Amino acid sequence: MWHTPSMQPAIVTYLITLLFSIVMAAMLSTAAWSRRESPGAIPFALAMVMVMLASTNRTMFLLADPENAYLWARLRIVFLSFIPPFATVFVLDYIGFSRWARASRSWPLFVVPLILSILLWTHDGLFFTSWGLTEETGIRTEVQVYGPLWRVNLIYGYGCFIAILGMLLRSMLTSLRPMRSQTLLLIIGWTIMVGSNMPFAILSLGRYIPNLTNVGFVIAGVFFLAALRRQGFLDRVPLALQAVYQSMQDGVIVFDAKHRISAMNPAAERYIGASSSDLVGKVSQEAFAARPDLIGRFRGVSELHHVEVSDKD
Repeated sequence: MWHTPSMQPAIVTYLITLLFSIVMAAMLSTAAWSRRESPGAIPFALAMVMVMLASTNRTMFLLADPENAYLWARLRIVFLSFIPPFATVFVLDYIGFSRWARASRSWPLFVVPLILSILLWTHDGLFFTSWGLTEETGIRTEVQVYGPLWRVNLIYGYGCFIAILGMLLRSMLTSLRPMRSQTLLLIIGWTIMVGSNMPFAILSLGRYIPNLTNVGFVIAGVFFLAALRRQGFLDRVPLALQAVYQSMQDGVIVFDAKHRISAMNPAAERYIGASSSDLVGKVSQEAFAARPDLIGRFRGVSELHHVEVSDKD
């Protein structure tokens, strides 16, 4: 059942890339799940689980005997097809359209990939009019001629990602400055993830094209991790609220349940004399060590809240 590929540098490098992709997706899904009360955390975690399973099936595809390779290739397509709807729900929740991200409203996003996944097993000829393997570069890969359902799959998936990038870009342009950095990292990450798959998915019409999808997963994961660790991704309030805070004349500081600063509007920056990019993510005792009068106002609060500050205080 299992095939031992020749350990040429190309296959070793590719297997290492797959391993990094699996580990990266596992780290991101775990980190997002630990923040599952934050807007968008659960669908983002599930999208990363789909990435992890797709990379795992790609590994199995490389290691399986040729007669079983088609099984793992189809399983990988199933998991890849569910990444766009989960990513779309994540973005809707992340930018503040939480009511549209609820299961009662977002379920239509999953109808197309579900139907396509079923048809992939019952009418696979509609996906591939021909399917074969090649190892001409030392790495097993697919050579196929696509059918109509494959094109439906591509149109739907890339359509979702175009919508995702549009929503994130619009939110970035209207959000507070600290939020722009994390949103830009998300835009770059999703763009790399999609862009790395496009040459293989679109251009390999019956000829060999290198599949760089997993390389894209790894690089995109670096940007997602940077958004998580350095920019407070999934620790801040929804982007849709930022316009309100930005336009207020009174200074507003938003804290989460762990007393970490989630956001500050420009008026609060001027009052405190510090940039929000330097204070977001810090607890009040650390951020305002020189202002014990402010620290005292934040004690005893056990839920997400905001505090207004001004010279009138």
